Amino acid sequence: MKAWLNDPLACKKFLRRGARKVTTLLTLNTQTRMAEEQKHHYKFGIVMHCGGCSGAIDRVLKKLDGVTKYEVSLENQTADVYTESLDYDTVLKTIAKTGKKVTSGEADGKEAPVEPVKAEAEPAKLEGQPEKSEGEPAIVAGAE
Repeated sequence: MKAWLNDPLACKKFLRRGARKVTTLLTLNTQTRMAEEQKHHYKFGIVMHCGGCSGAIDRVLKKLDGVTKYEVSLENQTADVYTESLDYDTVLKTIAKTGKKVTSGEADGKEAPVEPVKAEAEPAKLEGQPEKSEGEPAIVAGAE
């Protein structure tokens, strides 16, 4: 590409002379730059009942590092998220942490799975307590 394309004043002079090619190149260059800045676009369908619901989604997306732009719509029941570096699952888990039901998902124009975040929780063990074997009653500290 020509060096004068990076100089706005030189481009204006060419535009005044009727060089339509420059306009096309500048438009393509701007579109390419915008696409590079926002590599991923994720769209989520979320059940929201009021401004508090949409506000909760807004707060978590605002705090999420890597989100370049987002829009939460209570009317459309959607959240659009633009990001450079975050993957779909990270954004989905962040939204799911609010307790709102995610009904649909789309990643870069393609339908994406929406699975509830389930953490495999192990039963809590008390320190110093032996594990209960089958057939034995549970030992409770302080019980007679």
